[in-house]
Amino acid sequence: MMIRIFLAVVALAVQAQNAEEQNVLRNRFDNPAALRRAQVAPPVRIVPPGTRPNPAAPTPTPARPAAPPAASTGQASSSQPDLTVGETMRDIARVMGMIQARHPNTATNRELRDTAIQGALTGMDPHSVLFRPEVLRRWEESSRGSFAGVGLILKKEEADEPPVVRIPIPSSPAHGAGIRAGDQIATIDGQNTANMTLDEVVTRIRGNPGTKVRLGIRSRGSNSRAPPRQIELTRAEVVMPNIRSAMLDSTIGYIHLAGFEENSAEEFSQALSRLSGQGMRSLVIDLRDDGGGLVQTCVDIAENFLSAGQLVMTARGRAGSEEERTDTDGRYRSLKIAVLINSGSASASEILAGALRDHGRATLVGSESYGKGSVQQIFRNIPEQGYAVKLTIAKYYLPLGSSVERDADGRGGLSPDIAVNVSMEDEAKIAEQMYYRLMGQNPPAPVADAALNRAMEHLRSMAEAGQSPPLVRR
Repeated sequence: MMIRIFLAVVALAVQAQNAEEQNVLRNRFDNPAALRRAQVAPPVRIVPPGTRPNPAAPTPTPARPAAPPAASTGQASSSQPDLTVGETMRDIARVMGMIQARHPNTATNRELRDTAIQGALTGMDPHSVLFRPEVLRRWEESSRGSFAGVGLILKKEEADEPPVVRIPIPSSPAHGAGIRAGDQIATIDGQNTANMTLDEVVTRIRGNPGTKVRLGIRSRGSNSRAPPRQIELTRAEVVMPNIRSAMLDSTIGYIHLAGFEENSAEEFSQALSRLSGQGMRSLVIDLRDDGGGLVQTCVDIAENFLSAGQLVMTARGRAGSEEERTDTDGRYRSLKIAVLINSGSASASEILAGALRDHGRATLVGSESYGKGSVQQIFRNIPEQGYAVKLTIAKYYLPLGSSVERDADGRGGLSPDIAVNVSMEDEAKIAEQMYYRLMGQNPPAPVADAALNRAMEHLRSMAEAGQSPPLVRR
């Protein structure tokens, strides 16, 4: 009887708060500045899809997307009514009671609540997640460009498989210990990682400088049943520069952008100015393994190359549609541009590359991009103080109306105009040497960068033919 009374009280409280919560969220979504502050990045910046892209795949013809579905009323079809709030709370409490009474493992009510919330979020889409206080703190650290960890950029291709090393950051503890691209992180301090989220993995690896963490490593191609080799690492501050610029020859400039962070647009403009003063007539923008970041940064960078009022992206969510357009004429509207992309180019990278191509301002070179066409926003202190929910609030579309969102069959992403076949081994080596150079170091054994070389050939051929960029399409 007491349980029924409790459930009834909870249900009434939830219903009473529902309108207030909806108003708070609606105000956050409808705020014109909210979208530009939103995140467009996968977990921990780099999580490429599980299948290798097909470099020969043709570029799809952009099509205007269908109108977005009407906002849900919270009820299913009339033939199958949805649950009420009270029924939902009753069912959740019933299962929680069963777990507490019979499951051999113990868990607090807060732990069970967090698990239930996480399940509801990831059930909607893989990019909506619950940040527990410790995970939130680590996530915020990763956005500031320096953190205490071991220096690994990870990906998790399948939900029930261990994460894989995408890039070991040069001069980091992990790199010095011999961990290489393609290695699996099978365990962390003895805990199996197969069913951990990527955020959980990163949280466990990071910690205070000088503390130890023990990783169980399996090399690529090794027996998945064999015990992983154990490596103990000492955590250290890992500094991650975000941008590198250089002249590739007397006329071709190069900018490598690692992420769309708060200061990236200003750094990008400064790099453009330096390169222009050194004789730049064309530009390679390297967005390979750039997992995205802030919408505002993406729009500000695009503005360098577009005219005032040109569309960069359209976001469509429950609150309606919102367009992001440039505010001023860019200084570099006549610059010939090639953009390098690969399977690690995601979200903001795809917006920038897709917008420049849709407006006839750039040629895409490399391999198919990640394919993430949604926008997330952080809602702090939900469900309680110190927590946060990263929630998908909209889907975005490129200027000509196409979406890059990868579907359940693996279709999506940006297909390059000039496809370049690169083996997984060479791609890992190229990524590593890119980070060496990003950090101001010379790679010990440089390998030929086929995609970069092809981009330079393309820009030179355009210059020799006296070609100008295609007419801008509005």
